[in-house]
Amino acid sequence: MKNGFYVYAWCDPSIPGSFEFGEYQFSFLPFYIGKGKGYRASELNCRNGLCKNKLLSLISLGLKPIIVKIFETKMEEEAFKLEKDLIKLLGRLDIGTGILANHTDGGEGNANRTFSIDHRRRISESKKGFRWTKEQKARISGINSPNFNKKRSKEERKAISDGQTARIVSQETRDKIRKNVTKNWEQRRLKYGKNGGVLKHSDETKKLLAEMRMGDRNPMYGKRFTKEHRNKISKSLKNRIGPMKNKHHSEETKLKLSESLKVYWRNKKCLSL
Repeated sequence: MKNGFYVYAWCDPSIPGSFEFGEYQFSFLPFYIGKGKGYRASELNCRNGLCKNKLLSLISLGLKPIIVKIFETKMEEEAFKLEKDLIKLLGRLDIGTGILANHTDGGEGNANRTFSIDHRRRISESKKGFRWTKEQKARISGINSPNFNKKRSKEERKAISDGQTARIVSQETRDKIRKNVTKNWEQRRLKYGKNGGVLKHSDETKKLLAEMRMGDRNPMYGKRFTKEHRNKISKSLKNRIGPMKNKHHSEETKLKLSESLKVYWRNKKCLSL
C-alpha cells in the first residue's frame, strides 16, 4: 500500500524464537512498535533514549532490527488505534509493564505530549557535546544505510516539493526563530569572543578550497541549467517574500553599513598594492 499507513514492529535478530502476543506471532522478539508511512519503518533514527541504546547495541554486533509490518490501512486513525493496542498488549520497559522500548502509549505519538521546563532542560543537557564516533558513523552509512541505493519516485519527489512549496511560516514563528538565534549568538560571543567561536579559514586554506573546485573538479563544470529549470528558479524567487520587504534601515544602521564597507574596500585596495 504505497500511499497508506501501517503499523510495524522492530524485532531483535539476536533473539529468535516463537513469540505469541494474543493473535500476533513473531519469529524474533519485538522491542519497538510504531506507526508509519513511506520509509518510516526503515529509518533507523532513534525514537527515544531507550530505543537508541538498543539500536546501538545491535549495530555494535553488526546487526540491524528486523522490520515486521503488522497491519496496513488507508485510514490513519485505524493505524493509530492498533499501535496503541499493541503497545498496551506487549507492555513498556520504562514503566515496567512489558518488553517494548516505547516511551509513550502510542495513538497520537508526541503530537499532544508536553514536556515540563525541567524535562526540556535535561534533554538539552544530555544532547550537548554529543558526537558520533567514526565507527558509529561507518556502521550506519554506505551499504549499512537503510536508504542505500534507494531512489524516490517522481511522485514522491513531487509530493515533497509541493509540501515544501506550500509551507508558510507565520510571522510569529519567524519572530521566535529570530529571537532564539539572536540569543544564541549573544551567548556564544560572551563565551568565545567577537566571532562567537567560529573559526576563520587561513588564506592558504581558502586557496586550497578554491583550487579543489576549479575546472572539471567543480560539480557544475560543463553543465547548464535547462530553460525549464531556470523558469522554475525564477518563479520560486518571484513568489518569495524578502526579509527586508516593507522595512527600512535606521540611520544608525545605515551609518554602520557605510563605515564597514569603507573599511572593507580600503583593506582590499591595500592588499592589491
